[in-house]
Amino acid sequence: MDKESYFLQKLIDTGITKGIGDDAVVFSNNPISLHKGRGLCLPNDIASPVYAMDMFWEGVHFKKEWFSAREIAQKAFLINISDILAMNAIPKYALLGVCIPKDATKDFIDDFIFGIKKVCNEFCIKIIGGDTICGREFGISISMIGQIRSKPLFRVGAKIGDLIIHTGRVGGSYAELKKLLSTGARWDKKSRFYEPILRLDFIYAIARFAHLGIDISDGINAELNRLSKINKLFFKLKNPHDKIYQSGEEYEMLFCISPKDYLHTKKIANLYRVSISCIGRVVRGKNSYRTILWH
Repeated sequence: MDKESYFLQKLIDTGITKGIGDDAVVFSNNPISLHKGRGLCLPNDIASPVYAMDMFWEGVHFKKEWFSAREIAQKAFLINISDILAMNAIPKYALLGVCIPKDATKDFIDDFIFGIKKVCNEFCIKIIGGDTICGREFGISISMIGQIRSKPLFRVGAKIGDLIIHTGRVGGSYAELKKLLSTGARWDKKSRFYEPILRLDFIYAIARFAHLGIDISDGINAELNRLSKINKLFFKLKNPHDKIYQSGEEYEMLFCISPKDYLHTKKIANLYRVSISCIGRVVRGKNSYRTILWH
């Protein structure tokens, strides 16, 4: 079986692809006059593009026995979409690179494509190109293109006195990983380690007054150390020794706001049924929190 051709055809059959068939995809403000009926050309419908790229690789980010093929596809896409959302942008297009295992069956590929289709349909994403190879490990590389909504959220912009807030609960992802590494068995099937929860509408609502934002991929401690270096300020935690702040792959939103906006933020969180926690404050100084090397 030609696994690469089979995968590509099955992917096209899902209806989530667009403009595939040339060496590269072309975006144009006047596509009809540009290609004149020859080749593939997409209308340039992104005024303020934002780009992100993530890899999700067997032996580095996961073991195949931990996930179904569908779950691997879903998580690979969701962690990339998380980067786009954290910038207050909407994901629109993706370039997909896949290393298909040599022992992959048609059922495995079908299940993998089902996971891709599910996420792409949920977020209205079209796959516009990429590459496939066959290899020993299963791996996915995704380049995502999004459209900024109103005001982008950067990692810089904190002010002295700002409150440090994160969405959701953290700590569960690392707890699940430790159990997997020690026993090989799944414990919490609803853990965000398998399927992250993204906060698209909430992020959009708070972006107009949030001073900065970042998704929690390597743990709150690691993210705050990054923010401290960029902003040249101390992101001071109320409970700096809490081990849940070392938990990576949470993909919750971490952001800073002025104290005067806290009650408004709580109202927005209640509106979108998102729990939030205020975990510290921005002061003068710099961070040096203990972190775990996640990958």
